[in-house]
Amino acid sequence: MSGGGRQVRFGRPDWPLWKVIPVVTLVYLVFSALLLGIPPFLSRSAFVVGSTLVLLGLASVLWARYRYSRWAEVLGNFILPLQLLAAASRGWMYALPIHWALLIPLWAAFLLAAALPVMKPRLSRFLWLEQVVPQTALGQALMALCLALAPAAGMLGASWGQYGVQYLGRHIVWLGGAILFSAMAIGFAFHSSYVMVDRLWAKAASDRRAPRGG
Repeated sequence: MSGGGRQVRFGRPDWPLWKVIPVVTLVYLVFSALLLGIPPFLSRSAFVVGSTLVLLGLASVLWARYRYSRWAEVLGNFILPLQLLAAASRGWMYALPIHWALLIPLWAAFLLAAALPVMKPRLSRFLWLEQVVPQTALGQALMALCLALAPAAGMLGASWGQYGVQYLGRHIVWLGGAILFSAMAIGFAFHSSYVMVDRLWAKAASDRRAPRGG
């Protein structure tokens, strides 16, 4: 069978549609809810953006489930990074009331992170390995710091939200949130792109080695 007819399933291959739809919708709803939780709360624009991303995510999964498409894979891989990017943008605009044009550097960094695995594959592989099995002293130190802080991450976040509003003000708290969401959006954009590009290149290499039928 040709690659165009291959089916890609979400989750377990035997999952029926009535399981796929609720699970996918719930996953995307959780992250889109971030948009509604950033002041001004429950804004119409946040609802529209969040709902659109949820529908696009669900459509990409259903599309890939029944007929493989690279475009469906690209769309599905970037829904979560886009949700985080939208949350970061709203956070910046609330914490530092700015014109949307000042967010262009953030969006450019997002696009650069997504394009890096295609533009600079060797550099991307180095950066990827430094995140999972760091070899440099700096990478190992950052990994150790992340592992040390991970167990207390929830407590630190709750304390920042509770006491930060009281002593620093709501705008400073959301400034911290905007920085965090920005880093996560850029990081997830790179991660999603690298994993997808690496898988597609591996598949292309496998297809070239496979014997052709007569």
